[in-house]
Amino acid sequence: MKRRTSRFALVAALLAPLVITGPATAIVLGPIGNVGLLNPNQISAEGDGFGVATATGDFNGDSIDDLAVGIPGNACAGQINAGSVMVLRGRDDLNGLDAQGVSYWSQSMAGVIDSCEAGDRFGSALAAGSLTTTPLSDPVTDDLAVGVPGEALDGVTLAGAVAILPGSTNGITATGNLLIDESQLPGGALALAAFGSRIAIGRIDDSPGNNDSLIVASPLATQAGLTVAGRVWVLPGFFAGLALTRAGQLSLSPAYSLAPGASVDAYGSQLAIGDFNGDDENDLAIGVPGYDSPASGSGAVQVVYQSKFLFVDGFDD
Repeated sequence: MKRRTSRFALVAALLAPLVITGPATAIVLGPIGNVGLLNPNQISAEGDGFGVATATGDFNGDSIDDLAVGIPGNACAGQINAGSVMVLRGRDDLNGLDAQGVSYWSQSMAGVIDSCEAGDRFGSALAAGSLTTTPLSDPVTDDLAVGVPGEALDGVTLAGAVAILPGSTNGITATGNLLIDESQLPGGALALAAFGSRIAIGRIDDSPGNNDSLIVASPLATQAGLTVAGRVWVLPGFFAGLALTRAGQLSLSPAYSLAPGASVDAYGSQLAIGDFNGDDENDLAIGVPGYDSPASGSGAVQVVYQSKFLFVDGFDD
C-alpha cells in the first residue's frame, strides 16, 4: 500500500496547480525595508499565485534585465484560473525595477493567439531567451516563453501549450507570437499531458546561425502505455526561429535497463540546463520524482549530456 499511496500523492501534487478554484478575499503585499516585496499593482485575489513562476531577460534590448512574473491563478476575461503574466522593466537606477513600467500579458490581449479559458493556467512556467528572429538593425532582445499547461485543445483536457511572446525595442509584443502544442511536433498528438508545465531555454548548439533551444516538459503524459510516465521535448533553435519539425523527444522507456520507466514517474517535473561536465556545451537535468528506485517514490534526476546538439544518455540519482 505504501507504493500506491506515494504514487497517488504524486499525481495529486502534479494536478493541484491545475485545479480550478473560485475567487476569494483580497491579499495586498507591500514593501519590507529595502527588500521590496513585489506586487506593484496589488494583485489581490486569493489563489492568484503571483510569483509561482519568474523569468529574467532583456525584453527591450536596453542591456538591462527585465522581470516576468507568472500569475497563473489570475482571472482573465471572467475566466477563473485562466492566468496572466506581469512584465516589469529593469532600469539603470539603484532603485531597480520600474513599477510604473508594467505590462500585463494574457490570452485576452489583442493579437495573442487563442483566448482566455478557465483552467488554462497561463504563466505556470516561464523562461526567457533568443527564440525568434531579430531584425539586423535592432538590438538583440530576449523572447518570453509562457507555459499554459491547462490548455484544452480540440476537446482534449490538459493537453497544454507554450506561448512564445517575442521581445522588441518596445518590450514584449504580440507581433509574431506563437502557440505551440504537441500536435505540431514530430510524432506528437494532442493528449492529456500538461505540456508546458515546465520549460527551460538554453543554447544547445553554438554553431554560427543558431539561437537558443526550447525545452518543454509534459509530466502527465502517457508514454509507452504508462500513465503519467511523462516526456520532455527539445525544440532546436536556429537563426530563423524554432525548428518544430526537428524537435526530439526524451523519456524513460520500460526497456531502458539502467532506469526503466514506469507509470507515475512524472518525468520532466523539473528541468535545469547547465554545463555539468566542463566541455562548454549545455547539458540537461530532468526531474523524475516518481521513480521507484531504491525505494517507492524515492525519485531521481536524469542528466542528459550533450555532444554538440545531440544529447547522450546519462543517469544520476
